[in-house]
Amino acid sequence: MERNIAIKCCIEEIINGKFYGGNKESLRSSYVLTKYGERISRVNIFGTVVDKFVSEDDSYASIIINDFSGAVRVKAFKEDVKKLKEIEVGNNVIVIGKPRFWNNEIYIGLEIIRVVEDPNFESYRRIEILKKLIERKRMISEILNLKEKLEEESFRNYIKERYGYSDDELDFLLQVKEERKDFKLQVLKIIKELDKGNGVDVLDIFGSINLESSILDSILTELLNEGKIYEIEPGKIKVKI
Repeated sequence: MERNIAIKCCIEEIINGKFYGGNKESLRSSYVLTKYGERISRVNIFGTVVDKFVSEDDSYASIIINDFSGAVRVKAFKEDVKKLKEIEVGNNVIVIGKPRFWNNEIYIGLEIIRVVEDPNFESYRRIEILKKLIERKRMISEILNLKEKLEEESFRNYIKERYGYSDDELDFLLQVKEERKDFKLQVLKIIKELDKGNGVDVLDIFGSINLESSILDSILTELLNEGKIYEIEPGKIKVKI
């Protein structure tokens, strides 16, 4: 089986995606389908080590790494354990590996890990990832627009032919977008409730809703771009009437 390219992505894309197991007969690798419609069989992620564990017999080790979007566990077994033994909490690292699924958790099976010393690397990687996500979001928007224009059967057949998504994959992407729409309404409601006339501090919004910070940050950005909210001063927003 040909080795898959390690795709640069943020952690949130992996942990909030849907895992699909591989198929030896069809030579299909396992992969995560992200909510932006990208299939990822191998990852190249960058983050900071915030936790580390090594078993007493050195047969298993794990670290948890965190980036601007979330945290994920990286696991190593047998001969790969030595790759994690020299890694310390606080190290900034690049991890290459395969998404795996166990006990309701998507984790990364370690292949390669490297400590990064460059203090500017995080900014470069973040810009690179965000540029990619803009293009992925554009594609998802095109799919949603087609759903509004075509009959259900025609829509699904077209998506299968053009993008290669199965019905199950397409259902996952559409479900994610419906949930996101509900989150937007929830965020708008929270802002209105908190606003006593002088706008709402963004930090108060983060403390008043049970959403991951990366998701809430993305939703606030979308609402600003859509003109549904606006900044009356830095860090303070209002709902546009």
